[in-house]
Amino acid sequence: MKQILVADDDQQILISIKRMLSPYYEVDIAMTATETLDMLDKKKYDGLIIDVEFKSGMSGLETVSILREQDYTDLKIIIFSATDYSNSVRQKAIQLGAVFCEKPIKEHLIKSVMDGDK
Repeated sequence: MKQILVADDDQQILISIKRMLSPYYEVDIAMTATETLDMLDKKKYDGLIIDVEFKSGMSGLETVSILREQDYTDLKIIIFSATDYSNSVRQKAIQLGAVFCEKPIKEHLIKSVMDGDK
């Protein structure tokens, strides 16, 4: 079963996404960007679903940028947000090799990205 890490500072969103994905994937959760990086260092994940903004610390985009610099090139990434961001944020996500989407995140999108060949 594929391993997915979900990172968001909203516990309700984490619970909701974990409940949605648990029939298909093994799902772990992180509540900060730092925790996300630590967890990725300790365990091999197939995919990451990460919020654009955290209340404190690094943003999701900064976190993904660090991951790509550290050669996590095979990690499938979805960056999501409740805020309607400008095209520059969407473009940055694409440049980082991630898929950008708005909340609420849809199960079919997650499965398409995580199970696809991208």
